[in-house]
Amino acid sequence: MMRNERGFSLISTLIAVVILAIGILALAKTSAGVVRAGAQAASRTEAVSVARAYMEEVRSRQPAALISEAAVACDREGVPNASGPYTRSVVVTDVASNLKSVRVVVTMPNSSVPVELVTLAFVGAL
Repeated sequence: MMRNERGFSLISTLIAVVILAIGILALAKTSAGVVRAGAQAASRTEAVSVARAYMEEVRSRQPAALISEAAVACDREGVPNASGPYTRSVVVTDVASNLKSVRVVVTMPNSSVPVELVTLAFVGAL
């Protein structure tokens, strides 16, 4: 082999392979994060759906009869189920003599931040 021949040395090839491997590992880690974020978004969407459905049910009640409710486990459709992944509760507070604040809170698996919906209910004269 002549001295003026140029090519890749074994060391430069190994360095290129190491850089490629690091890039592939970074891509795999990013892909795993995207999948995890997608699963959390789906869970949060279902929790919002459970909260909205229950909020509508609560809003259909007589405002004067609204009271707070303890946490109840429920499934994805909002039906009470002891082994359900979601937990919903209702917190009713008096804002004024004729106004109540109603807050529906739904907790979901793998998240520390619950979904909260708030509405006001006017308690008219009886």
